[in-house]
Amino acid sequence: MTTLELELEDTGQDLAPYVPRLVLAWALESPHANYRRIPGTMVFCDVSGFTALSERLASKGKVGAEELTEILDGVCSALLAEAARFGGSMLKYGGDAVLVFFWGAGHERRGAAAAMAMRAALRARAGHRSSVGAVRLRMSTGVHSGDFDFFLVGESHRELVVAGEGASITCAMEAAADAGDVLLSASAAAALPASCLGANKGDDVLLRRAPLADAVNFAEALRPTGVDPAPFVPLAVRTHLA
Repeated sequence: MTTLELELEDTGQDLAPYVPRLVLAWALESPHANYRRIPGTMVFCDVSGFTALSERLASKGKVGAEELTEILDGVCSALLAEAARFGGSMLKYGGDAVLVFFWGAGHERRGAAAAMAMRAALRARAGHRSSVGAVRLRMSTGVHSGDFDFFLVGESHRELVVAGEGASITCAMEAAADAGDVLLSASAAAALPASCLGANKGDDVLLRRAPLADAVNFAEALRPTGVDPAPFVPLAVRTHLA
């Protein structure tokens, strides 16, 4: 299963896998709204090590590029599988970085638990062999809980835009995290048991262990149906798939 296919399994609508689940839920609940402020937990993961790997694989030309894509897709799919297990919806994917959102009851614990599970999934791939040697990857993660501003904008298609203070804090957490760290904002830390928290890092806190959190029946409970995904897919993608 590819990275894009992982976000939503086939629901009988070929374009659904290309649309964040949050957007499909939004379209079902508030089809005419262009803006929503949603309380939740956002997790931003940035994987380091792909630049060095891509430089090594570049010498192999097209074969190297295909191998890099396969490795990237495998890593991202593993991360998103863990996020989905706790009810997370991928918002954006940047090749070696993913932005995931958790909302609804228990989102703080589910987001933190997913962040630790995603880190464990990456570590499980440590030492994976490529045609140019071992793949050495590490990940820095930022987590913030609060209110998040979302916009659906555009004419040819409606693109999800994440903006506002909540998104900025999430990015700041990731930027301040060292490789291997899961760094919580003050509000994210305040919602978790003290036993899960590690050392302070300025006003922020390292996550030491995953909190207990309910895994979500992703396939049944969280998959919106009855929504046309086409308006939320870029025209170029729709044309390519036609």
